[in-house]
Amino acid sequence: MTRPSMLRMRSLPVLIVGLLLGSTLLRPAVAHVTDRVTHLFTHLDARYVRNAGVIAIPVMDGWIMGDSGITTTRGGTSTHFSGAPTDGSNQPTLTLVPTVPAALYGKKTRLVGVELCANFDPANIELDNLTLSVESSTEPSSSAGNNVVDDGTTRNDSVCRMYRGTPLVLEENSYVTLKLRVQYSGAADWHIQRTTFFMSPTRMVADLPPA
Repeated sequence: MTRPSMLRMRSLPVLIVGLLLGSTLLRPAVAHVTDRVTHLFTHLDARYVRNAGVIAIPVMDGWIMGDSGITTTRGGTSTHFSGAPTDGSNQPTLTLVPTVPAALYGKKTRLVGVELCANFDPANIELDNLTLSVESSTEPSSSAGNNVVDDGTTRNDSVCRMYRGTPLVLEENSYVTLKLRVQYSGAADWHIQRTTFFMSPTRMVADLPPA
């Protein structure tokens, strides 16, 4: 074996030991830098709103009457409805068109459901149907495919109730409509307190309407 070859063989263990020693000494420093970078990005993420989670939009008034025989009085925390006496059964429709975001932070939103807090306690009145839908200002109004919720269960109570259905994405010309069909006989009084619309973000990019 030549002398250069022998020198290389002798220096190889020294090189291996040096590498192991160097990695051992540098490990705490590398771990410290990694921890600081992770902390920095976590801190920065917490400073900004993320495109995730639930969007809750409470609405306290703004109901549109579908029957001229109903009068409304807005109180501090609720809207009072009074139905004029009738000889038979009356089925007025109450409509609410809330202001909700069709897009947030450049992404389209999705309508998930609604929570209705109302008092339908009197024996002669009941909530007959609730429909939550996504409508378009540029297309013919409502079909069954636009409904997030279509609940025909009769309600005669005083409670906050959550209605969930098939989530729908809001497009650039979309708006949300909530319709309640109330059935009563004789004179009737009922209250609606809070109506909260629940939405969620999507990953779909929202575009400006064409010029």
